[in-house]
Amino acid sequence: MTGCWQAVAAFCALVSVAYALDPDDRLRWDAPKIVASVFSESLGMMGSERDDYATNLADYATNLVISAKGDAASLAFAHRAVALALQLSPKNKRATALNLQLSKGILPKPVEVGYHVTALARVLVTRGKLLVKQGGEENEQLARYFVQLGVEIDPTNSELARAAEGLFPEKPQPIGSESPKVPQKNHDCSTHRWQQKLSVSSS
Repeated sequence: MTGCWQAVAAFCALVSVAYALDPDDRLRWDAPKIVASVFSESLGMMGSERDDYATNLADYATNLVISAKGDAASLAFAHRAVALALQLSPKNKRATALNLQLSKGILPKPVEVGYHVTALARVLVTRGKLLVKQGGEENEQLARYFVQLGVEIDPTNSELARAAEGLFPEKPQPIGSESPKVPQKNHDCSTHRWQQKLSVSSS
């Protein structure tokens, strides 16, 4: 997958031209501010894999926002996707660029992706399952978000929905500035909580 996404990164560099919206149509974007990732080296993913998934999420979010013309629902999803991407790989070029463009009210050009929507959803859920099998609190925490995003990306896929329910009957735990190693009993995956918890972290 690394080779595929290196090609995508090269392509993205060529299509980085963007256009600004009219002042009255400016995007409402509260840019995620990630100083240091909430994930440690204990996470069961190598750095290159983290970067690959960050790129996948950022590219999907880019095209989603464009297709929806920056409506509230697409921006809410994109905010969570970009925030998670930056938590996985704080210096990821695609996530960083999208975050900056949207914060300036700029709608980026469409990007070429390596996965069809249904394939990306399945990849996220499958990787989430593997993270659960790997064990560890950070792995389970990331698994929750991968699975949730996968189901959101392909909501009509009943197989993915059943897999999500089987893995996590309760809602995913928000992550953010607090240590991801401290579990919370009341899981909340609402957009508001994602924006508050996932999009801000510090060293």
